[in-house]
Amino acid sequence: TEGGLKKTGVLFTTDEALNSENRVILPFLKPYLEGIFTLKHKGIFEFKDIKFTSFKHNHTAETYGIRFEIEEKTVSFVVDTLFFNELLDYYKDSDYLILNVVRLSEKEGVMHLSISDVEKFIKYSNPKKVIMTHFGMTMLRANPEKVAESLSNKYGIEVIAAYDGLTVEF
Repeated sequence: TEGGLKKTGVLFTTDEALNSENRVILPFLKPYLEGIFTLKHKGIFEFKDIKFTSFKHNHTAETYGIRFEIEEKTVSFVVDTLFFNELLDYYKDSDYLILNVVRLSEKEGVMHLSISDVEKFIKYSNPKKVIMTHFGMTMLRANPEKVAESLSNKYGIEVIAAYDGLTVEF
């Protein structure tokens, strides 16, 4: 930003992150940006050559998943959420799914996806590739690479357990 003299970049964020008592976007930083856009349920956004739709998730903090339309491909990022059936419709026909999979199995009261939820997405969306990320301890203990390999073998698609530095071609 050249010391704040040149506005650079845009921010797509939640209202909670921007305006709540617990905001994480500090007010003095706002003037440094070219623009700030607040995500909303089924909000359609375009910036330069990027087009995406945001979908409200069910989590303790305000969270939104994103469905990117990139050239002829659909890449969806399903962030922290409790599974609910509408999620499947939001991300239906995604070519690539990136899923935050904190848990190996479901646990009452925990608002995170598990492997059984990953399987629901695979069956419903029939993606070309699934990338699992954001692992909690139950996933780490189960060895995410082995879990991904098992899902790949079961469904006949590429399932990847993300790791630091992973690069993926879409």
